[in-house]
Amino acid sequence: NYTFREMRPVLAYQYLQWLRINLNYSWFQAQNRYLENRESALTQELGSELRLSWAKVGLLSAKFSMYQVAFDGEAAGNLAYDMLQGLSVGNNRIWGLGLQQRLGSNLQISLNYDGRQSPGAPILHTGRMEARYVF
Repeated sequence: NYTFREMRPVLAYQYLQWLRINLNYSWFQAQNRYLENRESALTQELGSELRLSWAKVGLLSAKFSMYQVAFDGEAAGNLAYDMLQGLSVGNNRIWGLGLQQRLGSNLQISLNYDGRQSPGAPILHTGRMEARYVF
C-alpha cells in the first residue's frame, strides 16, 4: 500500500479532421508511509504526440516522452517497481511510431515500433504487427 498524487494536463490542437498534436506534462508523487524507511518517488513527464489520419484509409502516429524519476528507498522491490511506474531512477526516454492501414473493407493492418532508453541500460526496441479481419 502507498499513497500517491497525480496531475496530467494536456494541450491539444486539432487541424481539421486529419491532424492532431498533443503536448502533455505529468507529475506523479508516491509515498509509502507504512514502512520504517518511508519510500518516496517523484516522476515528471514531458511528452508530445502527433496523429495524422485519413478517413477510411489509415492512421499514422508518433509519440515521444522524457521522464525524470527520483526515488528515495530500495528500488529493487515489487512495491518500488509500481511506485516508479516501471521506469528507472534518472532520465528515461520513450518513443513510438504506429501505422494503422485499412485494406479493402474488412482487413486492417497495424505496424508499431516502440523504443525505450533508461539510465545504465541498452536501448530497447520493440516491433509489433497485427492483422485484423473486421466482420
